[in-house]
Amino acid sequence: MNNTNKEASRITYGRLDGVLTEIGFVRRKTDAFTVYREADHDALIVLPNMHPDSDVGDPHLVAVRNTVTLKGVTSADRFQALLVSPRSDHHTSRTRLQTYKHKLRHAKSRKPSPKRLVKDSVSSSPSG
Repeated sequence: MNNTNKEASRITYGRLDGVLTEIGFVRRKTDAFTVYREADHDALIVLPNMHPDSDVGDPHLVAVRNTVTLKGVTSADRFQALLVSPRSDHHTSRTRLQTYKHKLRHAKSRKPSPKRLVKDSVSSSPSG
């Protein structure tokens, strides 16, 4: 395989992470491993914690491909297409949506409602 083909087929842990989360896996990190679970198909993948730009070795890639296809999470063709396609707009949109929902959820938990502010100011005002 020449250098151009190797570069074209390069799959990083970051890319693999994106594909796995896109097809429904939930990621959980431990000190040494990243655990992906897809409950609907009882699929479990355990990979070492690696830098997102590190290349995925063939044994890990084969193990992941076998898990997602044999457990019925997705077809081999779709999995391969997701791996080699450029970052798609729907993946970026999904990530942005998740980030927005996360920020919104935390913003709501930090900001008191106007009703709460009025109630608190009335209950804390001195009675004369």
